[in-house]
Amino acid sequence: MTINDHRTDHAADARLSALRGAVTSLLIRLETDVDQDGWDQPPALFGIFHHPHPHPASADYAVELDGSLVGPGTWHRPDPAVPAGSDANLHPVDILLSLPDELDGPAMRSWLDGWLHRDGRQLLGFGFCFEAWQGRIRPGYRHGDLAQAPAWQRTEVRAVAALDRHGHTWQLIRPRGANRASLTTSDNPGQRIAASRILAGLHRLNHLGRRR
Repeated sequence: MTINDHRTDHAADARLSALRGAVTSLLIRLETDVDQDGWDQPPALFGIFHHPHPHPASADYAVELDGSLVGPGTWHRPDPAVPAGSDANLHPVDILLSLPDELDGPAMRSWLDGWLHRDGRQLLGFGFCFEAWQGRIRPGYRHGDLAQAPAWQRTEVRAVAALDRHGHTWQLIRPRGANRASLTTSDNPGQRIAASRILAGLHRLNHLGRRR
């Protein structure tokens, strides 16, 4: 006869749920604080961490968002595909996708290890706050087309996207002028990551963090 005791699994599920609830509250607060600073802000990348309670059975967690991994200047890099002298920069998402390789370089590894494990904290995931155009994607769409579309075909939004190491996603979207952001979450990230360059970048950062 085999007896399975699922009490530990239930306790672990409860702790994970409580942890994600704490992360949700922090993400909402982050977006609200950014909104108070106004629009036309640079993107921001942040790590999501927790400091476990000394007692392993406790559901009490201290959760933090740390945006010190890269500075604002990270998102202003000349686009090598544009003639010299132009003011055109690489798209922030292209930079996001390149960051894991840069951070994994020999010159950065020691610093990255210290940043990830500062004060005994543990990495939960990564998030990205940015402004973008939102609108209907038509056949033949190319990256950047919405920025050139008529005003009635697009809406300026602020987005906060986050992905934890278990595959849970958060997305907050606030159209410019709206009173609050809408929040959606998902536990089925496979297709979402494949369809989103931002989630793909966060996924690569999570993978890098797990290896350190």
